[in-house]
Amino acid sequence: MKFVLNTAIDPHFCALLDEKECIFDIQIWENRRLDGKETWAFLEKHKDITDTITFLGGVSGPGGFSSLRATSGILEALSAKLNTKIHHVRSDEWMKIFLEKENIQAPIVLNSFSQKVFLAEESVLTPYEAPALAEKLKDTPVYGDTLPEKKQELFTLIQTENKPSALDLYKALKKSTPSEHFLPSYEYAAVL
Repeated sequence: MKFVLNTAIDPHFCALLDEKECIFDIQIWENRRLDGKETWAFLEKHKDITDTITFLGGVSGPGGFSSLRATSGILEALSAKLNTKIHHVRSDEWMKIFLEKENIQAPIVLNSFSQKVFLAEESVLTPYEAPALAEKLKDTPVYGDTLPEKKQELFTLIQTENKPSALDLYKALKKSTPSEHFLPSYEYAAVL
């Protein structure tokens, strides 16, 4: 089994994929305060097969501090229990896999706190005030499916019937080099 976890982009989810890389089961939730509870409930539901997990992966951010800490804690615990390394990708890398599948070439704009957004430019995420970036990209269609409505209204968005899936996430994770630890990309550094 393969286990993937996303707490960076709405909706949040965790999923198990079988050896044929098909979705075995998936749990989706909207409330980010439930990240740990939903994920552990999902793993508890499948406790009879968690020992068969051979692949662990998660979205490293950008995202909320608490959400990414939940992902980190869960993946680190599973990694120690299963003696398996952890794959991680940023949200824009996952989105790229989806856009390639859809034959779409477009800038990727990711949500951030307040009026900010991130623009994925050549493997670097650059923060911008949403109105300023919208002005910079005026008449340039962007992919920003994860933006809230107020920010979506600022951009010319590419509309797609399909949405990035757990399978797209797995494909992006599979391309990453696994490591001993999950390395979150926090939007803001932790306050010490």
